[in-house]
Amino acid sequence: MNRKYLRTLWDMTAFHKEYNKEWLKVINKLKQKGYQGLEIAVQFSSEKQLEAFKDIKQKKQLSYIAQIHTCGYPISSSDVNAHLDSLKKGIETALKINPDAINVHSGRDCWTQDQTLEFFNKVQEFQQQVNVPIQHETHRQRALFNPYITKLVIENCPQIYLNADISHWVLVGERFYDKEHDKEFFDAFNVIKGNSRQIHARIGSPNQIQVIHPELEAEALKWYDQIWKDIAQAQESKGTKVFYYTCEFGPVPYSIFNPKTQKVLNNTTKSNDFMLQHLLNNHK
Repeated sequence: MNRKYLRTLWDMTAFHKEYNKEWLKVINKLKQKGYQGLEIAVQFSSEKQLEAFKDIKQKKQLSYIAQIHTCGYPISSSDVNAHLDSLKKGIETALKINPDAINVHSGRDCWTQDQTLEFFNKVQEFQQQVNVPIQHETHRQRALFNPYITKLVIENCPQIYLNADISHWVLVGERFYDKEHDKEFFDAFNVIKGNSRQIHARIGSPNQIQVIHPELEAEALKWYDQIWKDIAQAQESKGTKVFYYTCEFGPVPYSIFNPKTQKVLNNTTKSNDFMLQHLLNNHK
């Protein structure tokens, strides 16, 4: 199984501007560090930026994951059909950068089980028309905000694949799940891991979506390591050809900050770079 190590552009202000020479300098530095690609929130990019990303991908031999958000962010609607329409438009935008895969923030957490299954059953049919692998992220606010509804989706829609961002479930559940007390979680996880073709490599705690620095959180990192290894092993056993890790420590509001001074207490570049080296050393 070919493992690809990517970085989010979420916290990188160079890419919040139109294309300029700084883009290439930053990308060259990322490649030197060992990153093999980028995860790009395409719906927040201009047409010129999308054209530049497509051109750079070929020149720099990068892997891309295009990230899209149904009904935007903040989420503008709870209507199932609105999310389906938004997904189709988002995929059209994503394809402009020639991505290797697409990661989707899908649906809404307030949906009933029937609404959630209606959405993913229709998505499962629609995805067959798209020649790029699509993963749906396990994310707060979204339809897959907890492991139990996600298990239900996979059992009923086996062609739905996931980007497992486990930090959201740790925060929603307010705990690091353990096998002695959380049998239901691991029952769900054993179903889910077989459909998870990507992970977001961010360390969160039961009370924070993102820790100040992963190197300071040895026990938490050990817990995530085991979860990630179980997912990767399940994918390797299934014969998955490419598996993606995205280092995804992000800016405020994920970064902890002083609301009076606005001073941020962590450095996302250092956190993401530490995570990359940790993955290269322990997940290969």
